[in-house]
Amino acid sequence: MTVGEEEGGAYKKYTPSAKAHLWKTPTLVIHGAKDFRLVESEGIATFTALQRQGVPSEFLYLPTENHHCLNPQNSMVWHDSVLQWMKRWTS
Repeated sequence: MTVGEEEGGAYKKYTPSAKAHLWKTPTLVIHGAKDFRLVESEGIATFTALQRQGVPSEFLYLPTENHHCLNPQNSMVWHDSVLQWMKRWTS
């Protein structure tokens, strides 16, 4: 048995995927392909779970970025996407 596999373990208790069926908030998922903190499949799985439940969601994939957007052109895309999302859902 690995860490978190025990019945009622902290991993199962606190993993976001355990509560995915409760997600209702419109969500913009942004993922950089070079992010060593989260593998690509985590971002894609989050977006997929939102879509399957009909939660308004979009996925912005930045193949040359990591956890932080460092390329100036990508930064413009990132900021434009976030600002448009915020305007759409808070206006």
